Amino acid sequence: MAICMAFATPTARGVTGDGPKLSLEPQSPIVLADSPAESYAFRVTLYFEEDGSAIKFFDRHDRHYTAGPGASLTWHAPWVDELLSKMPSFFGEYNDKNKSKYAMGFIGSLTMFTPEDYQTTASISSDRPFAGWTYGGLFIQRAIHVPRTTYAQWPLQPDAVGSYEATELDLGMVGPSSVAQNAQEMVHNLLNVQFPYGWVNQIHDEPEFSIKYDRVWLMNMNMGKWAESNHLGLQVLPEAGLIVGSLQNELRLGSGFRFGFNLPDDFGPGELAHPQDFTAPAGTSGGPFEDFWANQSIYFFVRPYTRLIAHNVLLQGDNWRHDDPVTQTPAPFVFAGQFGFAWRFLKYFEFSYLTTYESQEFYGQHNWDSWSIMQLSFSMSF
Repeated sequence: MAICMAFATPTARGVTGDGPKLSLEPQSPIVLADSPAESYAFRVTLYFEEDGSAIKFFDRHDRHYTAGPGASLTWHAPWVDELLSKMPSFFGEYNDKNKSKYAMGFIGSLTMFTPEDYQTTASISSDRPFAGWTYGGLFIQRAIHVPRTTYAQWPLQPDAVGSYEATELDLGMVGPSSVAQNAQEMVHNLLNVQFPYGWVNQIHDEPEFSIKYDRVWLMNMNMGKWAESNHLGLQVLPEAGLIVGSLQNELRLGSGFRFGFNLPDDFGPGELAHPQDFTAPAGTSGGPFEDFWANQSIYFFVRPYTRLIAHNVLLQGDNWRHDDPVTQTPAPFVFAGQFGFAWRFLKYFEFSYLTTYESQEFYGQHNWDSWSIMQLSFSMSF
């Protein structure tokens, strides 16, 4: 039996012969191909959602979901990967650090809801109550990404479908302590528009919590060689979501569609209720003006969905006292459509503008509602 052992031996300059050569020059370190490089990234996002004239340029009104300013901070780091890869998932698909990507963050917002006639102090019987919901939330995100050149074909292959999972816990207050009344009165005073006297009809103070779970799948559609060579893409993003808690209980089903130039490596635009995916932040190579077109991304987005609603404090009033001046019964099904665009520019910035239309949310409501969503983000990797 022969046993062979091989040793890597450095070489020496100026030494001849068949023997080993010695060198004092430093050798390149061995890099394992499967070892992911550690990366750190953060994103700051400002949100403003409104149904009136400030950001909504058509179908303007001032009723029901009337405004929602907010902000979020999301980060990506090796310790986040280590933490979230150990958390269980339904099928174990997100528990492999070399295959999955992770992010987590905080969000805070003040959202306000009013009836169509927000000036009357009389008791309202045919419209929704005044309500404010001010909260802070912690969210985690996990995703499996697929290259933009991997196309979905029928029957679908699992490796051709990206998937994204987000879980969020929100804690906050409804009622006067939400300061929604103070915020709307201050803004209407500053803008010198009709004063909202009707806040005597708002729901009472109560702490609430809400747990959100969202799942999105991503499929790249094959548009041919010409589209691929010009960096044009089309994606289908089916989705499902669940909200449980003292504030709301509902199920959401829908699908997004986006088409554009140099589509980003994420799962669609975000909004206050569903912060944008940050599991694959942009790289660090080049400055904002270096390789200008590579740092640009613009796409158009359409998203039909439906909500199945079992409970909503913002319509039905507080859970414990049951003596709110105005309450309404939620409609069990709400149908909605969202459309708009997103633009990533100068590498670090992203702007999106979306408008949502929703069918009647409660029994007795006469018209569909709509509001617009403006979002500006700054992100950096290092």
